Amino acid sequence: MNYILKSLPKELKVSVPKETQFWSNNVEIAVGEESVQQQKKEDELRAEINQISEDTTIAVRTQRKVNYWLINNNASLKAVSLVFEQ
Repeated sequence: MNYILKSLPKELKVSVPKETQFWSNNVEIAVGEESVQQQKKEDELRAEINQISEDTTIAVRTQRKVNYWLINNNASLKAVSLVFEQ
C-alpha cells in the first residue's frame, strides 16, 4: 500500500495527456502576458497621475504668486485706476 501511494504522483504525472499539458502551458503564458499588460497600464496611469500632480503644483504656485503680487500691488492698482477714472 505504501508503495502505491509513493508511486501515485508519478503515475498521475505520466498519465496527463499532452493536450492538457499544452493547454496548461498556454494558460500560464496567457496569464503572464496579461500580468505584463496590466503592469504596463498601471505604470501609464501612475505616470499620468504624477504629471497631473506636477501640473497642479505648478498651477497652485502660479496662483500664489499672482495673489501675492495683487496683494502687494493693490495700492498701486487703485492709484492707477483713479488716474484713469478722471
